[in-house]
Amino acid sequence: MTALAVFGCSWTVGTGVSATDTFGARLADKLSITNFNNLGIEGSSNSRSVLQLLDYIKRTDISVENSIAVFLITSPARECVIPHPYENRPTPIIDLISGPTDKVTRSWIKHFASTSNTNFNLHKNILSMQAICRQHNIRDYYIVGWDQLVIDLLIDAKLPGVDTTKIYHKSCTQLFGYENLRDFAKRPPNQHVRMCGHPNELGHELIAQTLYNWITEQNNVQSKI
Repeated sequence: MTALAVFGCSWTVGTGVSATDTFGARLADKLSITNFNNLGIEGSSNSRSVLQLLDYIKRTDISVENSIAVFLITSPARECVIPHPYENRPTPIIDLISGPTDKVTRSWIKHFASTSNTNFNLHKNILSMQAICRQHNIRDYYIVGWDQLVIDLLIDAKLPGVDTTKIYHKSCTQLFGYENLRDFAKRPPNQHVRMCGHPNELGHELIAQTLYNWITEQNNVQSKI
């Protein structure tokens, strides 16, 4: 394995923990991979991860052949907004449920956003990630952050082309002992979660060990979804 790259939001970034204690860094250590790239972005979206994957592949300092990519799937309610090229500014992320205040975004949400469209975008993003990784011979793995309903969406819609064996059968919050997103929201933090709702060092270690077991002994760890 030539390299490891992890994609996702603040849980991937490792808000509140050191760079060496993130699940990606710990997974790289467990896999004895020195070429590690943490491509997480605070508040990121799944569509942004697709764009980051394309940029990652274009880099000349990394051989992606037979490398590993881990995607932490974040809320489908987050969407990537691409500005006009001449604006020369970072690609922003909006959260469709966080109450954005600018007029254009509110208008777009009112007239074009819907639960079915949000769920369909999730499927398109997963399809894109898997197709890109397949084309470039990247070993790709997917784990859901806090909303286990995402796992159900990816299976129940039966969208052709999604390889569900690459999606871990539990969300990170379920690994932490919470039943579902509602349970995670109402119950107090435990030994794996900080007060702000982000994983602590023990939480990142649990995610890393789970991914390591899955990657190295996939037939023994990954149950059928």
